[in-house]
Amino acid sequence: MLIGIKDADGRLAHTLIPHKELSDALNNWVADAVKQGQVTEGSLLLHTNTRSAFRDEPQVVQLFLDVKDGTIEYDPNWPAVRNTDATMLMREQGLEIYATGGQLKNSSLDQAWVYLPPGTETLRVLGWAQGDASDIQDVLLGSDIFLSRLKSYSSGG
Repeated sequence: MLIGIKDADGRLAHTLIPHKELSDALNNWVADAVKQGQVTEGSLLLHTNTRSAFRDEPQVVQLFLDVKDGTIEYDPNWPAVRNTDATMLMREQGLEIYATGGQLKNSSLDQAWVYLPPGTETLRVLGWAQGDASDIQDVLLGSDIFLSRLKSYSSGG
């Protein structure tokens, strides 16, 4: 089944996900992370067998969203990325987001790529921003992921 999505409120992104097909953690992350924006277009692909003889075959669930002027809070300890345009693809228990433009604290975000490989809890983030280095330090030190390794560092400029 393929369902098209057009001109939807980004805050409702979590309602577009078939919750029983994806992990609770991923469903909850989407509900908490997408704070605002306009879904200009998107699609939900659900490929599953409806006959009991084929119930053992794996299901395929994919969600694609193109979000304009969005606010995304990747982690509760990190500041939200505001006013960004992003594409989001969820598939096979994984997540990929590519964002262009926006604000991260007082810095301008050029682009960012966020990737959660299927079957892992390791979030990979790569981004380019312009602004005061202390903004990035605050982001990194605001997360338990980096706190123990970076606490002794300082930055400026």
